Amino acid sequence: MTLAYQKDIVGRLRPGDLIKIKRTCFTHWAVFIGDDIVIHVKAPDSLLNASAASGGDLSSIGSILTKTTCRVVKENIYCVAGRDKIELGNDWDATKTPLDAEEILRRAVSKLGSNEYHAIHKNCEHFARWCRYDEEKSDQSGKIVYNVTLGSMLGGFLVAGPFGAAVAGAASLFFTKPEEPKKDPCERVNPYYR
Repeated sequence: MTLAYQKDIVGRLRPGDLIKIKRTCFTHWAVFIGDDIVIHVKAPDSLLNASAASGGDLSSIGSILTKTTCRVVKENIYCVAGRDKIELGNDWDATKTPLDAEEILRRAVSKLGSNEYHAIHKNCEHFARWCRYDEEKSDQSGKIVYNVTLGSMLGGFLVAGPFGAAVAGAASLFFTKPEEPKKDPCERVNPYYR
């Protein structure tokens, strides 16, 4: 995505708007707070790196998706999006009344530093929708669990037959350990990083 396109979209955003950032194999959500800054649930670097390296192959990043090192941070929108497509994410406005902008921002700021979020079960979409609509719901989390489990099972089947598929599917969901947080490269160049 070109920077000019991103700047056009960002120029139309208002504080309290939700944004969607189209990644290779998932959509990342954030709350726009103004002045090119968003508050979002930051995934572990290993997830973002694996997503880019795998070309969207969820079976190769299944174990990373189950790690619980996500935390709420404030960052520059361009640092978060990189070259990925940015879209307005106020999809529910047609059927639900959003909270007022001041309350959306208060909620987002209140979660800064929180590490209660997870790449699948309570993710960036849950956070963003809670801030705007007071509802923690993610349309994509069920699809991700299904795709990761299916991909792991397929890989297990190809390597070890039906038993391998069952073991790989279970292991992709249950036998992972949390990842240690890593230093973020945006921290060096982004004065808004927290």
